Amino acid sequence: MSEAPGSGAGAAAAATGRTPPLTPLTPPLTPLDKMLLAIAGFLFAFTAWYASIANINWDEFFFLSHIYSVARGEAIQILQTFYVRLFAWLPGLGGNEISQIMVARGLFVLLLGLAMYFLYRISESFFSRTAALFAVALSLSVTNIINHGPSFRFDTLTLVLVLFTLFALLKKDLRWWLAAGISTALAMLVTVKTVFFLPAILAFALHAAAQEKWSRAFITRAVVSSLTAGVVFGGLFLLHLLLMGPGILGGAAEAGEMLAASGGKMLGAGVLVPRLPTLLNSLIENPAQWLVVLAGVLMALLALRRRGRRPGEWGRAAVVLALALPLFTPLIYRNAFAYFYVMIIPPAAIATGYFVEAYRERAERSGGGSAKLLILAPLLIALLLNAGRYSSRLGDQRVAQIETIQLVHALFPEPVPYIDRNAMISSFPKAGFFMSSWGVENYRDVGQPVMKALLRQEAPVFLLANTILLDLENDGGRDVLDERRLLLGEDFATLEENFIHFWGIIYLAGKRFDFAGSASRSFEILIPGPYTLETSGEAAGGATIDGALVEPGMVIDLARGKHLIEASPGLGQALLVYGDNPERPKSAPSTQPIYTGL
Repeated sequence: MSEAPGSGAGAAAAATGRTPPLTPLTPPLTPLDKMLLAIAGFLFAFTAWYASIANINWDEFFFLSHIYSVARGEAIQILQTFYVRLFAWLPGLGGNEISQIMVARGLFVLLLGLAMYFLYRISESFFSRTAALFAVALSLSVTNIINHGPSFRFDTLTLVLVLFTLFALLKKDLRWWLAAGISTALAMLVTVKTVFFLPAILAFALHAAAQEKWSRAFITRAVVSSLTAGVVFGGLFLLHLLLMGPGILGGAAEAGEMLAASGGKMLGAGVLVPRLPTLLNSLIENPAQWLVVLAGVLMALLALRRRGRRPGEWGRAAVVLALALPLFTPLIYRNAFAYFYVMIIPPAAIATGYFVEAYRERAERSGGGSAKLLILAPLLIALLLNAGRYSSRLGDQRVAQIETIQLVHALFPEPVPYIDRNAMISSFPKAGFFMSSWGVENYRDVGQPVMKALLRQEAPVFLLANTILLDLENDGGRDVLDERRLLLGEDFATLEENFIHFWGIIYLAGKRFDFAGSASRSFEILIPGPYTLETSGEAAGGATIDGALVEPGMVIDLARGKHLIEASPGLGQALLVYGDNPERPKSAPSTQPIYTGL
């Protein structure tokens, strides 16, 4: 006999005044889900902590320097610098370059967490919750993500924007598609590398079109989203140009010419796998993760050809393959450095859903519930390898960087021009070209000395040897393979003649004199300013410079041009060092490398 309306558990609970139990909206987490969630949580926490001690890469300092350049009203390149508008608040925090980058890293840790959330939601739309958790845990286990996910660069910010775009396109709502258009425009403004994800964005849109049979509602959303992306991109790019100073047409033409000139070089100039060592290193450090991702990609390819596919299977496979497509760009992309993998591995990790679901179905058919735990095998292998790898990297890797930057700011409380590889003292105006591999290639292709003119025009008062090119004391600047000068010989000699090693990697403008054989020397000052005389030898006196007696420790202002120094009797060697008795630290500099690579 059936129960009358109002009877049953609900009525009984009402009669007793208790609230009836709610039916859960989603099934409870399985033991496998909980383990995957725990692994993902641990890896994310470790990545966040590791970001607080990891060596700051030269690219992060360069990233920060553009923000300061704009604040000083300097002209910078138009492309890929829109991010300076998003982070213009960083210099206002005070502190030095290290502290500001650490704040930015903290924000990027949060962005990485947000990216993992969108990754989970996208994966769950095509596969099971278990598969989605596996994709997140696997992404966080990759050393490229651990090392560079929180780095202050384009990659994590772009990853969030792209994944948000794809997540929004899964919604059948005009407001979400508007947001997708805005997000796509912002991603393109942040970096042109977003073009690698345009096939995935198109695939998601076509997947929605197929599901809705090209309905009027879909077409409306697609048109509005596309127009929004174009208008937002164009409007913000023009605003960026106006705020940068150049005329709109001139700035746009400059950007177009730069993009056209760099296109062939960025795509490897016909060289297959232009960053092969970087790719091999990622494969060696993450063998299990790469194997599972590539297995998922292969299974997606097979799903396209499988007869008797389930409804919607072709669309799912096509979307997964579009997400994995950027994974193969290192085959042709010149700048596929280790941090680039932050952008391309997580979307491709969604393909592991095929692996997870195939194995889980096989385990269920065999009746072995515990066999499903073998899905964790790739992650356990990754954890073991990472434990061995990072156990020797748990100390602070920023010591040399911290002490160098602190000393520079102590020596120069106000910004002064300087020379280095990558604008490490981001708050100071850098003189000279950006000494990336690309920058050095362009410099050598031109083949014209630049340093003497640079010293005359910009008067850099110190130099940081944060690249072998500038290692003056150890006769650096040579290619370790063929011993050729990476800087042109005349440029290296100019730097040797006009900078004195001070401490660590810091060189100050100065002159070195050896009076053996002659008590007088003619010299040229390219960098005018105050110089302190430092002497060695038994003489109590100092030297005469341009007719004026200068005792050791005295400061003399020297103008640009020719000068004459005459040694007092017994004076063997002397230094003119820029500044008013700059004080060297009593402690020896850290033996850490200033940059530990990628």
